[in-house]
Amino acid sequence: MVLERFDEDLQKLLNENGKMFPVKTVCLIGLSVLNVLEYIHSSGYLHGDIKAANLLLGHKKGTENQVYLVDMGLACKYQREGVHKKDLPDVKKAHNGTPEFTSRDAHRGSFSRRSDLEVLCYNLLQWLCGELPWEHCVSDNNKLQREKEGCMANLDEFLKKLFPDRDCPGIKRNRLIYYFSIRNK
Repeated sequence: MVLERFDEDLQKLLNENGKMFPVKTVCLIGLSVLNVLEYIHSSGYLHGDIKAANLLLGHKKGTENQVYLVDMGLACKYQREGVHKKDLPDVKKAHNGTPEFTSRDAHRGSFSRRSDLEVLCYNLLQWLCGELPWEHCVSDNNKLQREKEGCMANLDEFLKKLFPDRDCPGIKRNRLIYYFSIRNK
């Protein structure tokens, strides 16, 4: 097997930059990951574990600013013969993924395209402000799930917690509301 060589992951860069990226960087990474997710989803799969440690930079000349999404360990098929599989929670799969980024659906053991978008949004928000309000309880999956549900139930309050002195930079509030309210089909 031959694999392409990559450079460092974004988690290393985050750690070197005080756990935050500039707004422009966050937007560029977000767009790049959205393009990758569009391809993965159009192929009938979900990624399930988007995080900075799974985003690698290119190594070859000319790819240094290209972001690659790796680690398909939690990827799963959401379509069979072009038809969306029934969305049923599975207790055995509940809470799969990196706790602070696990989507609300994944906490119930249900995975969807919406889950990947929600996980990406959690990452973007963390990269903009340095932390998410539920990071203190990542060892308790049920409490973590309740925290996320509460934050998503009142998005304005959630954003004020993250950005107490300013508006959420780079991500429009109504876009976040849209991503967090998408219904599974």
